[in-house]
Amino acid sequence: MVASVRAINGAAATVLDDAQLKKIQGIQSMGSSLLRTDPDECLSLLHDGSLSDDRIPAAAALIGPPASQSAITASSDDSGLFWQGIYSLEKTRTRCSPSTLTLDGQTAKYELSPVLADLHGQKSTANVQTITDQTGPHYTLSMVAMSGTLFVTGSKKIPATQPTDVEIKELSGYINTVIDGAGKAIPSAPATGVGA
Repeated sequence: MVASVRAINGAAATVLDDAQLKKIQGIQSMGSSLLRTDPDECLSLLHDGSLSDDRIPAAAALIGPPASQSAITASSDDSGLFWQGIYSLEKTRTRCSPSTLTLDGQTAKYELSPVLADLHGQKSTANVQTITDQTGPHYTLSMVAMSGTLFVTGSKKIPATQPTDVEIKELSGYINTVIDGAGKAIPSAPATGVGA
C-alpha cells in the first residue's frame, strides 16, 4: 500500500527494506535503554505514542525529494497496542509538553503541539514535535490515522514550529491515500492536488 503513494510531482515512493525500516522504528520509538525523561512517566508515553514496534508487521516508504522528504509507515495491529498509542499521544501533549530528554549526558527539551489536519479513518491525530538541543530547535510534523486494524503514520521535517497549509495537506494526503486504498486496487491518483 505504501508503494502506491506518489509525491506531488508524480514521483513514486521508495519502499524501505527491513534494515531501513528497523532503523526508522528505532529512532521513532525512542527505545534506547539509555534515554531518560523528566518527568519520568513521559518515557513510556513517548515510546507508546511513537506507534513504532518491531513486533508488529509494518511497511514503510519515503516520498518526495530528499530536502523535503516524508516517511509513511503502514502497520497492521489487532493487539490494541497502537490503539493505546494514539491515546498516549494525547496524554503526552497534556503531561509531557514540555519535558526534558537526556541521552548520553546530553539534554534536550521536548514539546508536542496539536495541528488541524483532514485525516481519514476512525481515529486520527496530527502534531508538531519540537526537540530543542545544543544545535537549536528541530521540528517534525507527524500524523497518524487508523482504520480497523490498519494504522498509518507519517512524518516530515519542517523548518518552523507552525507547518504551512501545503505541508499539512501534503502529509495528510499521503496518509489518506493509504487509508482510502486499503482493500482496494492500488490507487493511481496523486496523494493530493496541492501544487508544488
